[in-house]
Parts: sequence; structure tokens; C-alpha cells
Amino acid sequence: LFDLYAQGYASVTKSFFIEYLDYLEMQQKFYGKVKEKYPTHFKTEHDIMALKVNQARLLAKCEDFEQQNESIKDLAYSGSGYCIVVPTKPEELAEEGINLSHCVGQYVDRVAGGECHILFLRRRGAPDRSLVTLQLSGKQICQAQGFNRRPITDQERRFLVQWGREKDIQIAV
Repeated sequence: LFDLYAQGYASVTKSFFIEYLDYLEMQQKFYGKVKEKYPTHFKTEHDIMALKVNQARLLAKCEDFEQQNESIKDLAYSGSGYCIVVPTKPEELAEEGINLSHCVGQYVDRVAGGECHILFLRRRGAPDRSLVTLQLSGKQICQAQGFNRRPITDQERRFLVQWGREKDIQIAV
């Protein structure tokens, strides 16, 4: 306990023991056992363990995200002037949200949980440039937004309707 004073703990209180139990539980979940009961630098080891647990949680979400999007990869499509792109990584949603100034980056959990899917409508000649983001719920496109939440154009709608016919997807936007 003496080392705790050097680490910034003025006294050993109930909150310290709660934090200590948290540290032990994180080790148990992460390693399947407690690897180090009495770390020399408790606060640092606690924070490192928290980072490891959070990183593992994020990786699990990424795997779930990738599995969900694997199930819809057949919805990718290229047609007259446009194409449908299926994102493969959560980072792509964040980038899309930044590029188009909307909140699709917040949908990673929904996609990973199977609640919905996100697709990108892009110009055929520029499949890497953001144009319109589509939200697929079940067999229906329920949201389609371009830059600054702009609605889709008539030309984009015609392309989506054609794609929807071929892929058995309803366009409800």
C-alpha cells in the first residue's frame, strides 16, 4: 500500500478498492485469469488494462460489422452512371459522415448489431468519392442522404429504383 501514496493516492478509501476490483475483473475478462494481483504502478496498470479491454471491444465490433456487411456484399452493383458500394470497415462510415456532413459514422453499432446496413451510392467514374449514403433496413432503403443531408436527385432515384428491381429492394425515400 505504501507505493500507492507515491502514485497520487492520498489515502486508501472505498473508491480505491472499487477501482482495484475493477482492475481485477478486467484482467479476468481479458486474460481469463488474474495475471498480476499487486502491480507496482497500480494506476498506470489499471489504465493500460482499461485500454486493452476497450480495444478488444472495438475489434469485436469491427468483426461483427464485417460479418454483417459480408452478408450483403451481393448488393454491390454498377450501372448507368452510378454504382452501389458496400463498406467493409467501420472507418468507412466515419469517413463518409465527415465527407457528407451527416451522422452515418454513429451507425457502426447498429450495423454491427444487425439492426440495419449502410451502402454508398457513388458515381461510376469515382467510386471512392462520397456522393449519397443509403440506410438499408430489411429489404428497404429508408434513408438516402447526400452532402449536408440533401435529398437524392431524380437521376439518382431512377438508378436506385433500377438497382432495387434487380436486387429485390424497395426504395422508400
